[in-house]
Amino acid sequence: MISTTFHFRLPRKLKKDAQAVIEKNGLDMPSAVRLFLAHVVARGTIPLQWISVNGFTEEAEKKVLAQIEKGDIVKTLTTDDAISAFVDAL
Repeated sequence: MISTTFHFRLPRKLKKDAQAVIEKNGLDMPSAVRLFLAHVVARGTIPLQWISVNGFTEEAEKKVLAQIEKGDIVKTLTTDDAISAFVDAL
């Protein structure tokens, strides 16, 4: 296998914090990057679930906003249990 070198810049704190998590999971930085890139190639997608500032996926947030616009969410989510069930269903 022919290999290549990959150089990039990132904030020092991000590298340090990420490295701590990666090492805690038994990997080193190059292995983690290889794992990430191998997943991208194998699955054809980024192995991350993008979430909004509200903690929802884009699809879930659209559902919530649609219910808010209709006024349905106000009628439905009147208790903590109802809110939990709604969030779990997303």
